[in-house]
Amino acid sequence: MKTTSKQFFELINFGKEIVALCNKLNIMPVVHGSLAVYYYYTKDKNMEIHDIDFLVPDRCYDKVIKIVKSKKISHKNIKEWHVLQIFKNRLKIEIDSIEYNPKEKRNNKKISKDLKVSLDSIEYHYKDPKKNKPFPKDFKYFNLNGLKCNVLSLESLKKFYKMAHGRSSEDKVKLKEKIDMLAKIK
Repeated sequence: MKTTSKQFFELINFGKEIVALCNKLNIMPVVHGSLAVYYYYTKDKNMEIHDIDFLVPDRCYDKVIKIVKSKKISHKNIKEWHVLQIFKNRLKIEIDSIEYNPKEKRNNKKISKDLKVSLDSIEYHYKDPKKNKPFPKDFKYFNLNGLKCNVLSLESLKKFYKMAHGRSSEDKVKLKEKIDMLAKIK
């Protein structure tokens, strides 16, 4: 949907509801995905945004699922990928675990050395190697019409999309477009 459409503003309001639930748990979600790429970094308000993607710390993931269930909000928990999809009418928000280890999905697959480096790089980027915790300063504050949270840094977003492109079998063209758009930003 275009960022000027009524549905986009409904999506932002839905995002505010989910962030408010997270805030009750002392969780500050991190925006990544199209909203971060298009709106926060490229400032292109004519791009289409179909959902909002958030990251939360893995230790908080089950708490978010529990509060969504308690509020009887329509959702789907994709356990093997640590993805929680939350729905409201035709709107969708995805919450991913920031520390989820994509190596678990690589067990029985042959992968190129470049892809392994890419996956390991983003995993390393999210964690303090000494304490095995996410870097809190790798985010920026984000406020879009009252949707207040953090946004993944430009460098992390670039790494995220390179990793996603490397492991995706379906969305390579769309992911490559985002990689190219991010590459133009200094």
